[in-house]
Amino acid sequence: MIYFLTSLDEGEDLVEDKCVHELSRAIVNYRNAAVTTTIENIENKSVLFICSKDLKKRIAEIRSKNLRIVICDPKVNSSAELDLIENTIAYIVSSIEQQSCWSWTNKRLFILPMFKMYTLPKSIDYSKDSKNKKEITILYHGNRVHFENFLARSHKIVKELCEFCKFVTVYNFEKLGRYNPINYNLPKEKFRHVQYGHESLIKESARADLGLVPNLLPSKTNIWLDIVSLKIIRRKQMFELFDHTLRFKTSSNSGRCHLFALANIPVIAEATPSSCNLIENSVDGFIYMNNYDLKSVIHEAINLSFERRLEMSKKLRAKFRAKTKHAQTRIIDFLSDQITIKTDESELAEAYRKEIITRKRRSLLGKIYLRAHYQLNPRLLLKRIVGY
Repeated sequence: MIYFLTSLDEGEDLVEDKCVHELSRAIVNYRNAAVTTTIENIENKSVLFICSKDLKKRIAEIRSKNLRIVICDPKVNSSAELDLIENTIAYIVSSIEQQSCWSWTNKRLFILPMFKMYTLPKSIDYSKDSKNKKEITILYHGNRVHFENFLARSHKIVKELCEFCKFVTVYNFEKLGRYNPINYNLPKEKFRHVQYGHESLIKESARADLGLVPNLLPSKTNIWLDIVSLKIIRRKQMFELFDHTLRFKTSSNSGRCHLFALANIPVIAEATPSSCNLIENSVDGFIYMNNYDLKSVIHEAINLSFERRLEMSKKLRAKFRAKTKHAQTRIIDFLSDQITIKTDESELAEAYRKEIITRKRRSLLGKIYLRAHYQLNPRLLLKRIVGY
């Protein structure tokens, strides 16, 4: 028997929230499956799909019933995933970046773009034309940290854009607090804060001209380390002054593009692996890597014809459907095979637990050290300086 655990403690169905809702419906058509709100009545040795946030309080129940679990959206910093590694048969992740963080487990990994199941009201016309508008509305939705990192890295170009653009940011400021554009030398009146919610996001998407999906994190380099990395000194590695250094979260999720595609809003996304895997630049969206890219693609997106806007969104929606269908097919095929659990993985999990602790310690010291990229490993730093 296969079960999908639904959490209702946040006032909404967490299965639907993590885009596993459609997966549960697809599996029900092929296998004996059910959605449940409790583990109490689940049969022993059943397969359970469960989201990461629900793991910690249910570890004992999962172990007592010897359940085989598929973890949706696993978290690197969570100890529950490591505690339950012997019960885990697969992970459902949202991106290539997140997949790479769990490949060490040798479990099956499935990439399923995660987005909420928004329904756009038919009473609102989401077909819009941004040409000849005096002020362009750029919509962002997601975590506050992504947008603040965007301002920290791109404030100079953003200041130029504020001459003809305004930014509407939909996020949970009641919980996370509000960012302050003045901290980045930006005009406060060009930024509007909207409390995150289903209705508010739907409402703002009807007014937006462009959709912004920033994902990169600040990654400052040290001039001396750059100098010793040049190819005139390094014989084996061909480093250049103009090499790209991209830093992004492990949980980067291109699923945030989905709402924009639904609402016929051209998407402008930063170049993470998942964004590049989803979007073909200038075909069904736009990709940028630096401030000059950003300025260029915004101007290109603003000048799209009405027909091109609709065509790009239509192509992006088709990609989401294809990727979702592909993931569902792979998961169903996996469940159809004989599922076995390896029982010799506790040492592997413990080793990875120690590695996580070590990285946390280094990152704390890294704030006052030369460059976080080297993770404060003296031997690695020395090797990079003298060559090897």
